[in-house]
Formats: sequence, structure tokens, C-alpha cells
Amino acid sequence: MIYIPETSRAVWTTAVLVLLTGILARFLYSGYIHRRRIRGLPGPPHHPIWGHLLVMAEMKKLYPADIHPHMYPHLIRKHYNLGDFFYVDFWPVGPQMLVLATPEISQRVINFPKHEIIRPFMKHLTGEHNMVAMEGQEWKTWRSIFNSGFALKNMTALVPVIVEEGNVFCDVLQEHAEKADVFRMEETATRLTIDVIGRVALDIKLDSQRGDNALLDALRSQISWLFDDQQFNPFKRWRPLRPVAQWWYGRKMDAYIDNVLDARFPARAKAPDASKRKHIIDLALDTYLEDEKGIQAGQKGNVDSTFKRYAIDQIRTFVFAGHDTTSSTICYVYHMLSKHPRAHAAVLAEHASVFGTTDPSLLPSIISSRPHLLNNLPYSLAVIKEVLRLFPPASTIRRGGDSVLITDPATGMQWPTFDTMVWVNHFAVHRNQNVWGEDADEFRPERFLQSATKEVPADGWRSFEKGPRNCIGQELALLETKIIMVMTLARFNVRTVFEDLKVLEGDGSQWDPDEFIGEKRKEVLGEEMWQMLKATAKPRQGMPARVEIRAS
Repeated sequence: MIYIPETSRAVWTTAVLVLLTGILARFLYSGYIHRRRIRGLPGPPHHPIWGHLLVMAEMKKLYPADIHPHMYPHLIRKHYNLGDFFYVDFWPVGPQMLVLATPEISQRVINFPKHEIIRPFMKHLTGEHNMVAMEGQEWKTWRSIFNSGFALKNMTALVPVIVEEGNVFCDVLQEHAEKADVFRMEETATRLTIDVIGRVALDIKLDSQRGDNALLDALRSQISWLFDDQQFNPFKRWRPLRPVAQWWYGRKMDAYIDNVLDARFPARAKAPDASKRKHIIDLALDTYLEDEKGIQAGQKGNVDSTFKRYAIDQIRTFVFAGHDTTSSTICYVYHMLSKHPRAHAAVLAEHASVFGTTDPSLLPSIISSRPHLLNNLPYSLAVIKEVLRLFPPASTIRRGGDSVLITDPATGMQWPTFDTMVWVNHFAVHRNQNVWGEDADEFRPERFLQSATKEVPADGWRSFEKGPRNCIGQELALLETKIIMVMTLARFNVRTVFEDLKVLEGDGSQWDPDEFIGEKRKEVLGEEMWQMLKATAKPRQGMPARVEIRAS
């Protein structure tokens, strides 16, 4: 046993107490500064000690624990009758935020830099050098490389391969219809969209609709290890193996794409493909081959490691974003059309008029041979836009600054953004009755038709965001969703069946048990399939569904 003199113990005790006192004092002073800074700014009732944490606690009592965080600003705004922008103070749990629920101010911040909170979140999903978190010239360079690949003209040339994957999707739905089983539509739709992005981005068949795929498995596993700030179980919130798991699954995604690049590069270097179809991987390689390093690498038959690192991260970004948004949109299209039979009938009538038939056996070949017909579906597009208005996949967060002020268009008053996360909250903008009218929470696709364009406020629809940093893949998302609607709606009826959710318990999926199984129907804003957070906004419990074959 080691003997420590009494005086030494006293010194160490004093030192520890001084250190702890200093830490506590710094913490309390930071809290005082945060609370004082937000005092008097527009927002819900502010507590001098707790800030807006008590407001959040109240909201948690009123709504299901698993609703997506981007719904809370709209719910807080309605509950406290707030204006079109307001501040929230969740220190020390989160940063001070300025929530924007109006298109006028939102449009003024689109050139603000991305908030630093984005980088660590996206790093695990898409790699450190992803286009989402890039700024300045670096972002401009990589965005320009891929712009032409995601343009509508190029996406239209790729319609036949999307239809091929759509045929597999139809076969899967047919099997579910014949079995009359309950399944999670989000999982099925995700496998479709990952196969589509595999064809469009990598020009390979991932075949995840018919079996396991290493890239998809690694991506879904990575998502399951993301930090969940809504999780209060300490063993799930702070998982000690998280850094190791995230490193491991990130390496698996990198290795998969690395092998695809290595396999494709030699042939691309010798004989670039002159076809009209441009796959995302080829755009990256062609740009590289125009560079002096690329020319030398082409002669040697290998890719420079720095370029490869950046290219892999961009492709990971497209795989994540490309599969995620579209799968949720497809789910909500099925869900909303099943609830609104008149809209469903209008979509089917439009498809019959444009394609000359509703025969499911004929539609795939017509779409492939005459893809321009997809541009003649205004009501179908209106349905998609209305779904994305009510259930936006994400929002955008920007960084304020010391001398950066935002101006209230109604009063001309200016408000600070120092040390503030500026949140253009798409859910709040899209549900704002001052912007969309009294029926802002209702499903009404007609508002997006040409005859009703005055009902769509300027810059009010922001599902893919606005400005130079809008979503690069929006044309693919809209095109793919339209194709799947045409191929499936004439053939199947899809119903959401939360009453049968218990059947799916223990199915090995990513979804935790639902807290309302066996209870009375639960709704949020009149909707039982509210959005949940699984990296992005997903339909509640992956949309438990049944499929039936439509009578011919």
C-alpha cells in the first residue's frame, strides 16, 4: 500500500476542487451568456435558467416521442402562436437556433455558409470530403463535374434502366399481393431506389431487391449507429462501440466503391464511352482524365489516391441521398392516394390518357421507348410535389455571423444571427398558413396545377431547397417517382395498415417497437404515418402495408 502524506492529499484535494470549481464557473457563465443573449428575442416563453428546455419538455408530453425533430418548430409555432421566424435556446443540449418558417427570409439566407454541425453528421454517412459539407471553390469544382449527369436530359436517357429496376419492384409487390402479407414498404422501396442509383451512379446491378448487397447493408448499418439525440436510454445514446462501428462500415462502403472505380478506370482511360448516357462514375473519371495527373494515371492504369478519396465520397453522397429521399416519397404517394380516392382516380385517368393504356404489361415498354411522355403528367407531378410539401425529406441549416442580420419583411426590424444556427425549416415553411392558406395541413395536389399557380407562393415550395446549392438529384427523384407511379398504380392497390403492425414485431428491421401497438389510433396533425428520424425523415415504422392486385 502506497502511503500519501496528509499534506500531499490536501494539496491534491484542493487542486481537484479548484479545477471542478473552475469548470462549474465556466459552465454557469456560458449559460448566463446564452440565456442573456436570447432574452427579448422573438420566441416561445423563455426561462432565465432553463431557456426553452421546458418548452421542449411540454411538447414531448403532447406528441409521440418518435416524431421527427423537424416537426417540432411547426408544433411550437402553432402552440404558442408565434410569427414566421423565432429563436429557440436549447443550451447546453444544442445550439441557439433561429427558425425560419417563411420563404421571404429563407431565400435571403441561401448563400450563408453551411453550419458546422453538418460536417460530423455527414462524415460517417458519406465520407469527410462530401459535397454537402463542402464550401467555396472546392464545392463549385465538384458540383460542376456532376451537374450534367443529373440534368433532365441525361436522366431521360437513363429511363430504360430505371424501368428495368421498376419491373423487379413490380414482381416483388406481386409476390406480396399473392401472399397477402404485411410488410414494410419503406424497406422494399429503399431496395428499389438503391438499385436505381446503382445503375445511374455506378452503372452496375446491385440486385438488392432480390438479395443482400454489401453496399446497402453497410449503409443501413451505418445509419443504425448514428447518434440519436431523441434517445434517452444512456446505453443506446452513448454506445461505446459507435466509433469503431462507424469506422468499420465506412471502410466497407469505401472498399465497395473503390473496387468499382478500379474495375472501370482502365477501360475508361483507353476508350471513353461516347454514348448519350452519362453515368455519375464516368463523369468523375472523365474529369480526372482531362487533368495532367489523370493522363499519367491513365497510362499507368491506376487512379491517384487523393482523387479517388474525393470521388468515393461524392459517390457515397449520391448513393445515400439518391436512395433515401425517393423511397420515402414513394411510400407517402401510396399512402396519400389510398386516403384520397379522387386523387387516385385522377392520377390513373391521366396515365391512361397520356400512355393510351392502363395495361401493366404494356406500360414498361412504352415508358422506355417514349420517355418524353413522362413530361406530360402534370397531375402526377402535382401529387409528388404535394407529398413533398407535407412530408419534406430534410431541411437546410446555415451559419450566422457577428455582423449578419436578418430583416423582418413585415416590420423592417433587424435581428441577430451571431453564434446562431439558422434553420430554414421546410416542414414549418410548407405548413405555414400565412404562406399556403387555411388548408396548409391538407392534401390538395390541385394547388400545384398550372391553373392554380397563384396558390404556390414564390419560393414557398422548398423540398429540394433553392439557389445554387439546391439538391443536385431532384430531377432523378421526380423522374423515378413518376415512373414507379405509372408502373404500379394501374396494377396494385397499396394500403397502410397500422392496425396490423404487431405482425411485424421482431422482424429484424431497423425499427424499434411502436409505442402505440394495440392502442387507439394515434395521429399528429391529422396523420397516423408521421415522419420519424432515421438519418433523414422516414415514414413511421417504415409504412406497414398490404398490397392487392387491382381488378382489370
